[in-house]
Amino acid sequence: MGRLRRARDAFRADNIYGLEWGDPERDEPLMYVKGHCLTPYVTPKMTVLEIGLGGGRWTRYLLAARMV
Repeated sequence: MGRLRRARDAFRADNIYGLEWGDPERDEPLMYVKGHCLTPYVTPKMTVLEIGLGGGRWTRYLLAARMV
């Protein structure tokens, strides 16, 4: 299993640090942010730099971008 696949699988877990501040899969305001401000713009052709990831709850959605 590749490094990227292991990272993606790890960020699909329900025990992600940071979810105590809200889960973008379950909380309506965060679902809106995810669906309108984040996932439409993260594509495999895009390079993403995450600064100050905090709890990491958004990191799993950025994994769709390419790795450099």
